[in-house]
Amino acid sequence: MQADIVLDDHFAGDTGGMPVGWFSVFGTGTIIESGTTVTLEGDAAIASNTTIDLTLGAITMTVDLVATDGRAEVAVANPANVDHHFLAKIRASDGELQVKGANAAHGEEEAIVGYVGGYAGGPIRMTVVLDRTSFSLSTESPPFSSGPTAYSSVFSSFSRSDLGTAAWVGLANDSGSVAAAASIFDRIVVDVAEPAAVERNTFSQVKVIYRR
Repeated sequence: MQADIVLDDHFAGDTGGMPVGWFSVFGTGTIIESGTTVTLEGDAAIASNTTIDLTLGAITMTVDLVATDGRAEVAVANPANVDHHFLAKIRASDGELQVKGANAAHGEEEAIVGYVGGYAGGPIRMTVVLDRTSFSLSTESPPFSSGPTAYSSVFSSFSRSDLGTAAWVGLANDSGSVAAAASIFDRIVVDVAEPAAVERNTFSQVKVIYRR
């Protein structure tokens, strides 16, 4: 299955404020793009102008985080109604990994999927994969992997279909009880898997498929 990169932003615009191609979703915190990073301080959330096609296959979001002393988040949300969203976050104090799913009918649900051992808010790569019936959340340096997890196993009502056919991709900082807490992001890459086309298979490949 082929995956197409639909967003790759290294935040190299050095704008001193909002990165080009992004906009503020909510929050009263500050947003500063400097060098090759964007810092979200206080409660702040930004979203990319790029729209993700949810009618395709798995969505993979890979975020390189420089540091956080709050909770760093990556999210997808329905552009027409942000009450329909999914997000994953990592907490600086203990490496807690949490996911939230929301739809307008049932509100927001959250679940803890695990802890990154020894994490204290430093550099880390976090990858979130949203498939049609399951999600996975993993990190590198330190490592963690939830493996494929059915939406129905952690949410009573949320599924990927609640996001609709298109979505924004967002980054956020949840400052928690520390008003000046911040998250510094270095890069985000998003790719979407294209459905496999049967007509691209050779006759020999089709024979192998039907032998299984």
